[in-house]
Amino acid sequence: MVRHNVRATSSPFVGRARELADLCAAIARQRLVTLTGIGGCGKSRLASSALLRLVEDPISERRWPDGVWWVDLGSAHDPDQAISLCAVELDVRLDPEGDPLAALVRGLRDRRTLVCLDTCEHVLDVAAALAAELIARCSGVNVVTTSREPLSVDGEAVWRVSSLTNDDAMALFAARAELAGAELDVERHQSDLSAICTRLDHLPLAIELAAAWTRVLSPAQLLAGLDDRFRLLTGSLRHATPRHQTLKASMAWSHDLLDAGEQSLFARLGIFAGWFKLEAISEVCADDVNDGVDLLPVFARLVDKSLVISDLSAGRVRYRLLDTVRDYAIDRLNERGEVARFRDRHLDWVLGAALRIDSDLGANQDRALDWAAALRDDVAAALEWGLTGPSVQRLRAWRLAVAMTQSWFLSGQTHVGLSFLRRALADSDYHREGIRDHLAASVSMLEMISGHRTARQALESAEPPARGATNLDTAIDGRLRARRLLVDTFQSFFSDFARCERLGRETADLEGGADPFSQDFSLIMAAYSFVPRERHTDAVQLARRALERSRSRGDRFCLGFGLGVEQYCAMQTGELVRAIELGRQMVDVIAPLGDYFGVGTLTSNLALAMALHGDTDGARRIMRPIVASIDLAPDVDVVGFQVPLGYLSLFEGRWEDALAWYSRALSRLESSGPEWTAARCLPGAVRAMQQLGRTDDARELLAVGRALTATFDAPQLRADLADLEALFVRDDDPARAFDLHQEALAERRQAGLTTYLPDSLDALVALSAEHEPTEAAARWLSCSSTVREQLHYPRSIPARREHERVGKSLRAALGSAFESAWAEGQAMSLAEAVEQTTRGRGRRGRPKSGWGSLTPTELEVVRLVATGGTNEFIAERLFVSRATVKSHLNHVYAKLGIVSRTELAARATAHLPSDGSP
Repeated sequence: MVRHNVRATSSPFVGRARELADLCAAIARQRLVTLTGIGGCGKSRLASSALLRLVEDPISERRWPDGVWWVDLGSAHDPDQAISLCAVELDVRLDPEGDPLAALVRGLRDRRTLVCLDTCEHVLDVAAALAAELIARCSGVNVVTTSREPLSVDGEAVWRVSSLTNDDAMALFAARAELAGAELDVERHQSDLSAICTRLDHLPLAIELAAAWTRVLSPAQLLAGLDDRFRLLTGSLRHATPRHQTLKASMAWSHDLLDAGEQSLFARLGIFAGWFKLEAISEVCADDVNDGVDLLPVFARLVDKSLVISDLSAGRVRYRLLDTVRDYAIDRLNERGEVARFRDRHLDWVLGAALRIDSDLGANQDRALDWAAALRDDVAAALEWGLTGPSVQRLRAWRLAVAMTQSWFLSGQTHVGLSFLRRALADSDYHREGIRDHLAASVSMLEMISGHRTARQALESAEPPARGATNLDTAIDGRLRARRLLVDTFQSFFSDFARCERLGRETADLEGGADPFSQDFSLIMAAYSFVPRERHTDAVQLARRALERSRSRGDRFCLGFGLGVEQYCAMQTGELVRAIELGRQMVDVIAPLGDYFGVGTLTSNLALAMALHGDTDGARRIMRPIVASIDLAPDVDVVGFQVPLGYLSLFEGRWEDALAWYSRALSRLESSGPEWTAARCLPGAVRAMQQLGRTDDARELLAVGRALTATFDAPQLRADLADLEALFVRDDDPARAFDLHQEALAERRQAGLTTYLPDSLDALVALSAEHEPTEAAARWLSCSSTVREQLHYPRSIPARREHERVGKSLRAALGSAFESAWAEGQAMSLAEAVEQTTRGRGRRGRPKSGWGSLTPTELEVVRLVATGGTNEFIAERLFVSRATVKSHLNHVYAKLGIVSRTELAARATAHLPSDGSP
C-alpha cells in the first residue's frame, strides 16, 4: 500500500457511491482537481474518502510511489502559515531567508506524489499559486484541493459537490442517529425523516448535526424545531473543526470571507425564495441610485464561492440559494434593517412576473406554466409579505393572487391558491379597492375543480365595486364575466344539462375574446352536456370547435378535455379500441400539467374504457396514483373516479368493494340534491346491494334512481335502472321483467349505445332460458358472444358464470337444435338480433290487442289516467320520465284502438275494478 497520512474517520462514509467512483477516476486522470461547494456539503469528506480508496489501489503505489498526502489549511491564518503547514506535512525543508513557495516547489520537483490541499477558500491566493506552480514545474505531482470557490488557474478541473440525494441523506441521518445512541425506527418515521432532510437541503453537515438530536427529540419534534435551524443545529462533535461545530458557524465562515459589496448583495439575495434570473437581481437587489456599481461581477463571485447555485436547462441559466443559505442571508438583511425595503421590491417584481405569466398563458401554456413553477416559492413569499402590510401593499398582493389564479388552476395548486385567495377575500378593506368581485371569481374558479360545491356562493356574494373604486388591469378585468360564466357552466353540468349547454355557448360567444381559456373550456363543458344525453354527433361537433381554438393557443387543458368528449362518445357507441387510443392521446396531452383534476378526470375516463375492454389490470394500474392523490392531497376533486373503480370491482364480483367506491359518490345526493356523478354510480350500487342480499336497501335506492330520471335526460341511466328493476320482478312477474328488459333495449338502441346492446341480449336470453327456452334465445346468446368479441367488450366474471349457466340450460332444453341455432347466431348481425328481440316483444299467450294485451306497467298507467293523473304526476309516481309515460300511452292507444286521453279515462273507469286489475 502506498504511504499516506489521510486519516480515516470514526464514522463510515455514507452514500455518493457513483460520485466517489467518478472522483477517483478524475483524480487519476487530471493533474489538478478542485472540489467546490457550499460549506457543509461534504467536500472534505468526499475528497478524503476518494484518497483512502486510491491508496488501497495497487496501481497508486506505482503512480505515486512517494505517497499520498493530506494538508489541512483550515487553521492557516495567512499565506506564510499555509506554506509552512504544507512543508511540515510534505516533509520539505524551507529556507528562512528565501521564498517559501519557491522552496516548497523545489522540494517536490522530483517527487511522484498526490497532494490534497483541504479548505483553501480563506487562503485562496496562495493555494492557487502553489497549485499552479506544482502543476507547471513538478510533472510527477497531482493536486486535489477543496474550496468554496475554484482556484481559477490553468488546467484546473472543477468538481462541483452537490447536496446528497434524498435516499443518501436519509441513510446518513439513520447512520449518524445510530452512532448517537438513538433507537430510531426508520421505516416508521420515513415521512418525517424525508421532510427533515429536505428542510436541511440534504446538506451532510446539517444532517449530521440534526441526527445527534434524536437522542432527545422524536423526528416529528425535530422537524418542528427546524423552523429555527441555526438555533437548533448546534453540534456536539468535540473533534470537529470550529467552523463545522454548528451550521451557523459554517455559514459565518463563508460570510466573513466576503468583501463589503459581496456581503451586501448576499444579504439581499436572501429575498428570493426560489429560482431567479440575472435580470431579477438588478430589479430587486440594486440600490435605488445603484451607486454606479455593476452587480454582475459581484454576483459572479458569490456563484464562484458556492453561496449561489446555478442551473442550466433548456438553454437558460437560473440561480437560487439553498434554504439554509437563504435563512442566513435573511438574518444578515435583518441586521442591516433592510428587510421591509427589499421585500416590497420583491413583491413588485413577483407581481410583474405574474402578470406576464398570466398574459403568456394564452399564447404558450407550457412556457408560462414552467415559469410559474419556477416562481412558485417566490409567489408564496411575496403573498405572505403583502397580505400582512398596509392597504396599498395588500392591494398589490390581491392583484398578485388574482393574476396567479389560472396558473394555480392548471398546475394542481388549488389548495395553495385557495389559501391565499380566501385570506384576501376575508380582508375588510377589499371593498375600497373594487376587487372583491375579482377575488370571488378567482376563489370560485379554483373551488369548482377542488370538490367544493360552494363556488357559486362566492360569486353570488360578490358585490359590484363602489363608485370610483380602483379597477384591476384591463386584461384581468376583461375576463371577469367569462370566469363567472365558466363556473356556472361547469357546476350546471352536474344538475342541469340544458342549462350547462346554454351557458357554455353564451360564454364561448362573448365578444372580444375576453378570456380564451374560460370561453373554450365552457364550450367543451357544453359539449359534455350532450354526452349523458347520448347526443354523440352534437357533442363531438361542438367539442371540435373548441379543439381548433385551443390547439392554436397550445392549451393542453382544453385540448385534453376536448379530446375527452370524442373519447367518451366512442366508448358509448361500440368503438372501445378507438376510445382507448383517444384516451391515451388525451392523457398524454394533459399529463405535463401534472394537475389532480384534469389528469385525474381524464385518466378515470380512460380507465373506464380499459375496464370495459377487459384490461382490468391496466385500468387499476393507471388509477392507483389518482386514488393516492385524492386520499392524500387537500382540495382535490376528480370527476367520476368512482365509476371505473366501482366497475372494476363489479367486473370481478367484489361486491363490498364496489359498493364502497360507489358510495363515495352517492353521499353527494344528501348534500347537493340531484347530482350527476352520484346518478352515474347509483345503478352499480343497486347491483352490489342486490348481490349482497340487501334487497330492501337496493329497492329503496332503485326508487331514488327512478326519481333522478326526471332530472336527468340520460338514456343509459334509464336503461340500467330498467334492467335492475327487471331483476327484482323476474320471479313473480316474468312478463313485467321481459317488458323492462325490452324498455332498456329500446333506450340503448335509440340512443346509439351500441357497446351495451349485448347486455340487453344477455338479459333477455337469461329470462327466456328460465321461463320459455327457444331457438331464438340461443341465436341471440350466440350473437351476443360474437358481437362482444368484435366490440372487444367481454363479459364480467359474474356474467361469464351466468352465461355458462344459461348456455347449459338452453342446450339441455333444445337438444340438437341448440347447435344449429348457435351457428345461425354467429352469422347474425347485432342489428338483426336486436330487431328480432323487438319483434318478439310480449309474453307468449298474451294477446296482441285488447285489455288482455296490456302489460302490468301499462295497466298502472291507465289506472292513474283514470284517476285524473297528468303525465308529470304519473312519471313521479312510477319513477320514470315523462317521455316514458308518453310512450306507454301510445302503446295503450294502439292496443285498445283508442285515440284520446278522455276516451281512455272513460273506458278505463268502466273496465277496471277499483284495485286496478283487469
